[in-house]
Amino acid sequence: MKVQILDRTAEIRVFDVMNIPTDDDYENLALETSRGTVYCRYNPSTGPRAVAMVGGTGGGFDSPAQDLYGRLFNDLVEKGIGTLRVQFRDPRDLEEATLDLLAGLSFLSSKGFSQLGVVGHSLGGAVAAQAAFNDSNVRTVVMLATQSYGTDPLPFLADGVSVQVIHGREDDVIPWQSSRQAHMMAKAPKELVLLDGASHNLDEAASTVYHEVFTWLLGNV
Repeated sequence: MKVQILDRTAEIRVFDVMNIPTDDDYENLALETSRGTVYCRYNPSTGPRAVAMVGGTGGGFDSPAQDLYGRLFNDLVEKGIGTLRVQFRDPRDLEEATLDLLAGLSFLSSKGFSQLGVVGHSLGGAVAAQAAFNDSNVRTVVMLATQSYGTDPLPFLADGVSVQVIHGREDDVIPWQSSRQAHMMAKAPKELVLLDGASHNLDEAASTVYHEVFTWLLGNV
């Protein structure tokens, strides 16, 4: 698949999907791609809806807001929405991280999911915007404490693609104005949530973040 990221053309192809044995309830996957191996955690569900989640520069399967992604990973499935957590090969490279997420979305599409949501924290917020621009199955984008760099596709998302933006006002890593800017660029339907007392990782407002994101995804994917 050829895509457009930061005004450059890039390409990624998924050659194979390996299921790595695990004692956990979810499927531990290795997507063998033309750019390298992308590791994912997959929680399947029936129906057309699924959500992919990505972290930031912390790497691994990092999550903001006191394991927000871990909670969503299980709770959304109970509502009939499949979930996928994607680990970046290089969590400091926006282009490669976007390709990783797009590989994950391609996997979901291959499983029959046609209505997708993407959730990203920090760098992952920009990654989510870039991926939504390149995948026509994405119905909604959730950006948590997003950086500004890389969010330029927001005004050009397909009509009807919704955008939720959440940021803590006490963020000393990325200023909350970055999320306000992203919200201003996005087309309706959209929502901006600014949280008093919350830092970059949003741990101080974890319950509120969970409620806002969970409710948004149920109504927008």
